[in-house]
Formats: sequence, structure tokens, C-alpha cells
Amino acid sequence: MRTSDASNGMWCRSRAGRDSIATSDTRPAQRSWRAMTGPASSLLAPLLPAYVGVAEAEPAHESIGLLDAAELRVVEDAIPSRQREFAVGRQLAHRLMAELGHARESLLPHPDRSPRWPEGVVGSITHCATRVAVAVGRSADVRGLGIDVEPCVPLPADLDPLILNAEEARRREAGNDEERRLRSRWVFSAKEATYKAMYPLTRRVLEFAHLEVFWSPDGFTSELRCAAPPFPKGALFSGRSSTAGGYITHAVVIGHDH
Repeated sequence: MRTSDASNGMWCRSRAGRDSIATSDTRPAQRSWRAMTGPASSLLAPLLPAYVGVAEAEPAHESIGLLDAAELRVVEDAIPSRQREFAVGRQLAHRLMAELGHARESLLPHPDRSPRWPEGVVGSITHCATRVAVAVGRSADVRGLGIDVEPCVPLPADLDPLILNAEEARRREAGNDEERRLRSRWVFSAKEATYKAMYPLTRRVLEFAHLEVFWSPDGFTSELRCAAPPFPKGALFSGRSSTAGGYITHAVVIGHDH
């Protein structure tokens, strides 16, 4: 699988206030925080607990000049759109980590290109052509985070056999025309979010067939179809989802009780 101010196109909520949305989380209120910058509304904030910070932005509003020298070397040969996405993701991540009390340091990739988060930090970065989003939490609060934002447009039909197993394809046919049209993209995004939450713990590359997704009106469950230590075959991962604002968005949190 793959892996500021309102005036500059970013969305950020600081720890000044807890989310008003109801969650099943029972952590003490003093642990909650939320740092965000971005467009008029957040795609991810309603999907994540308040102790996870979220930041979002439109890459066109940012500059490659936001990167430090070490980060710049990572993408100096990349195409401009990739440079912008990388730069915005790093800037948002630095803002969220500052809210956690971390001094700024280069956020460089591992050899596998996944972000090398500082000790004590768990995070996830996602981007598409028009939106970059970052989620960050304390490792004391969460084991894994996975987020994915996709444009709300169908994937080419010839990708269906790669993304959907036979049972997922069968369940897709029970939906209405719009659901059937977008389901492959939706499942792709759900599997991406699950994989990104798992990967820092497993360091194992998974194929789409290694996860099966069961969807519901406001969320989903991913079932692991192979062993990926520390997770056994059959392990279940719950996530939340939304289709709004022209995007399909998924988020997965792996807690310490998983």
C-alpha cells in the first residue's frame, strides 16, 4: 500500500478547547488537546478523539521554503507538487509537535519513506492534490494513528480486483448507485488508514488482500487476514469515516488495550 492563520488556508484548533463531539473516550479532560489550522472546517476532527491533534491545509497555499535544509534534501529532486505536499505536511507536523512541547527538529523519513517521529510521538500524514492533513498524539495515549484523505471520485474499474476481495465486491452490490460508484475508493482509503496505523508497529508491508473491510454508516472495521506481529490473524481495527466536502476521509486509532 502507499503510504497558521485561517487567512493562509490552514485549519488548526489549539488545546484551548475540547471537541464538542461525543466520543467513547473516557480519558481525563486535562489530557485533551487539539491543534489545527486550515480550511473553513476540518475533515478529520470529527473522526478522532480530542487527545489527538489534527492539522490540515491546502498545499497550494504553502512554499518549499518552509523546509529546513535536511528536509529539503529529501525532496530536492521531486516534482513541485510533491515538494509542496511534503513541505505542508512537515510544517503542520511541526506545529502539532510544538503543542506537545517538542523542540523543532528535522522530521525525516525512514528508508521505507515513512516519517521518523520523535520519541514519545505517534503520527500520520496524508495528502492528495488539494488537501494535506496530519494527526499527532502522545505515545503514552495511543499506539498507532492512521489517516487517509481521498478525492470523492471513483477509481478506475480495473483497480477493483486489486482493492476489493470477493466478499467486499459482493457487499458493494447491495448499495445504491452512488455507494457502488465510490465503494472501491472508500475501501481503498479505509485500508490505507488501517495500514498506516499498523505499520510503525509491524514494519510489515501488506497487500490490500491482507485486510478485509466491513463498513457501516459512520465507520468501518478492518480484519487482518494474515498474522502481522504483534497482531494475530483475525485482529480487528475499528475506524471512523466521512464523505463530505468533496473528500472521502478515514481515521484509525490503535489504543494500548489493543
